[in-house]
This record gives sequence, C-alpha cells and structure tokens, in this order.
Amino acid sequence: MLEWKTITIQNHSFIGMHMVLPKQGIYIVTSTKCILVGSMFQVDKLSPYTCVFVMEKSDSFQSLLASKVIAMNEMAVQKGYHLTMNGKEVLLYQSDKK
Repeated sequence: MLEWKTITIQNHSFIGMHMVLPKQGIYIVTSTKCILVGSMFQVDKLSPYTCVFVMEKSDSFQSLLASKVIAMNEMAVQKGYHLTMNGKEVLLYQSDKK
C-alpha cells in the first residue's frame, strides 16, 4: 500500500510518502528541491540532481521532520546545508532559496 500526505510547515507544502511493506514501512518527505529519507537508503544511490538527506530517524513523517541529518549528498553541501539541521529546518531552508 502507498499513502500520500500533504505536509504543511509555515505555509509551505511538501509531499509525504509512506510505503507499507511487510517488515518495515518507508517514509519519505520531498519537495521539488530536496528529499528526506531514512538510514536504510544510501546517499550515493539516490539522485545527484536534487539535494538528498538521510535522517537519523524515519519511523514516521514526524520523526523525519524532527530528527537530525546524518548524511547528505554533495549538492546539499554546496547549497549550504549542514549536519546539525533537522528535517523541518532543511525543508524551510530550501523553501527560502530561490
């Protein structure tokens, strides 16, 4: 099963995707500029054309937003993101970038 959800933070909308799998659900939060995923993903295996962030916790949409970035791709580093950010800060930061 696949669940889609609109996630709104300070008047900005993002897409939440929850894949229900037999052993573990996968949560992803994305926009047109970045992707937040859990630690089961490897940064280098995901798109080099958008900012990718591996988050510390990923067992719900809220945990993706609240947990810290533990890895990011080179594009994210070049755009000024850093490992001390949480998911919500990442999404708001990218929303303010033009």
